[in-house]
Amino acid sequence: MIYILLVCLIIFFAISYFFSGRDFFAPATVQVLTFVVSVFLCIYFMWSMDALHEFHWETIVIIVSAMGITVAIGIAVHYLLERIEIQAHTPESVALSPISGLILVLFVGIILFTIIWLLLEIRRIGGTSGSFFETMNRFHAINSYSTLAAGRLPWLLSQLLTLLRILFLIIGFNLIQFFEVLTASQKCVNFFILGLCCLGLLLTGGRTPVINQIIGCFMLFHLLRIQKKGKYELYRFKTIVRIVLLLIVVMGGFFLAKSFVGRAGRNNYMNPVDYLAYYTGTQYIAFDQYLRHPPYSNNIIGKETFYNLNQFLINYKLVDIPPYIVHLEFRSVGAGFTNNVYTFLRAYHHDFGMVGMLILHVLSVFLLSFFYEFVKKKRGSLGILIFSQMYYTIVMSFFAERFYSNVFSLNYIKQLVMMVFLYEFLIRKRIRFVFHWTAINLPRASKPWRMG
Repeated sequence: MIYILLVCLIIFFAISYFFSGRDFFAPATVQVLTFVVSVFLCIYFMWSMDALHEFHWETIVIIVSAMGITVAIGIAVHYLLERIEIQAHTPESVALSPISGLILVLFVGIILFTIIWLLLEIRRIGGTSGSFFETMNRFHAINSYSTLAAGRLPWLLSQLLTLLRILFLIIGFNLIQFFEVLTASQKCVNFFILGLCCLGLLLTGGRTPVINQIIGCFMLFHLLRIQKKGKYELYRFKTIVRIVLLLIVVMGGFFLAKSFVGRAGRNNYMNPVDYLAYYTGTQYIAFDQYLRHPPYSNNIIGKETFYNLNQFLINYKLVDIPPYIVHLEFRSVGAGFTNNVYTFLRAYHHDFGMVGMLILHVLSVFLLSFFYEFVKKKRGSLGILIFSQMYYTIVMSFFAERFYSNVFSLNYIKQLVMMVFLYEFLIRKRIRFVFHWTAINLPRASKPWRMG
């Protein structure tokens, strides 16, 4: 059955690519492509680990239906936006300039302060016994699933870590947009800041935040290329090879960072290919197990899909729901391994059933496809930044739900406000702080004082 799924996905990918302007980065095309790659890795995992699994027909039908909807909406939105006249921005109307060196130095100081503070918190939460990797393992286990204040990071530190995500994209935009005019030393400082941001985000115990920002930078490169050329042009074969090689390097870094972020476990003996196949392919087996043996239904609306929105409502006492953490049940995926990753379909299906799943999926694909095609024609820098910030939600949908759980949240609004402010203040330079010094003139005495 899974081979039927793979063939259907390949056909969908070809249809989406050729009927959406032959654009690899179109949301519908990318979503189907990520499913193609991950299903292939699932097949590889089953054969490599001798963990053959017989998929139920319902699982295949659900995934094929969802991807068919993705392709249909992507093509429809592409043709719709082609026929709508959108006034593209002109370079003269948007005067941009690189971030100044003084601001870059200030960013380095802020990031270093954040990393040092985070290291102290890791030591407080994870303890001091054992090696650094053992401490990170304990820190990740406690911090990720703790509802107690003692196991959570301070509020201000959490805001600084949010700032790191924004700085990653802002600096990425600065590098890509002004690469030709930046000096060698300025480029080095920009890359150094990106490296520090990666380190800070990895120290939180997760690799996906770094992957999300890298995905955003890929989209920045793509859309800024369209902006400079004035239209979309097919990539040369040499450029595609470079992008693929960069993706391989990123995946290699993902594997090497597993112990650093506290993910050491019994899969340490696996080689990089087997590990990546297990991590990014077995969610289909877990999803099949979920459909065959679903958990108890919950009484919280959108418990998984709208998790961050629910947390906001709970914190401000707007709903009568006790605080909770989404910790999905683990499923056996064969060869003694378990997994609790189910693709984006699990959250929609679990919270709203089959019909609700399809409605939520249609809405998310339509919004992202429409926004992408609009930004692609408008070519405004701020729109490019904002769309790049949310692009990972479609790329990571093969892994887990990211659109409604992340974008529909107070945290995303904070990130959006930070990004717009930094863009307007540092690059667009429409926000300025002007200080006026006023001299105070004291009246002079008409006659000097005399003693005696």
